[in-house]
Amino acid sequence: MPAHLALVDFVCYFCYSLDMIQPDKLTEKSALALQSALQNAVTNSHSQLEPAHLLQSLIEQTDTAVHPLLEASGINILDFSLQLENLLKNKPTVSNLTLDQIRPSAEFIKVSNAASEDMQRLND
Repeated sequence: MPAHLALVDFVCYFCYSLDMIQPDKLTEKSALALQSALQNAVTNSHSQLEPAHLLQSLIEQTDTAVHPLLEASGINILDFSLQLENLLKNKPTVSNLTLDQIRPSAEFIKVSNAASEDMQRLND
């Protein structure tokens, strides 16, 4: 199986197994951001997926509403990206980490649950 399909399957498993947002409810861009966040966690040897991983992935997508929203809020994207990078550098690491060992942090679950509640409230 191609590696990108294995990652897609894992994102679906990750979402369903933790009773988080259903992957079929995600936009293509948000699903890609979640995939990228998981991959970034593995690349950086982080055993927990943090909201910062997802935010970093969203910032990397330059063709979405994220950049204009951040800029309209007065946030310097480059500075913010560097702050996220520094935050993630200070997270504990695990040697020989694989994708299936990644678990969401308590903060990530909290953010995901809030997003899920907003989706339900907005009938999205």
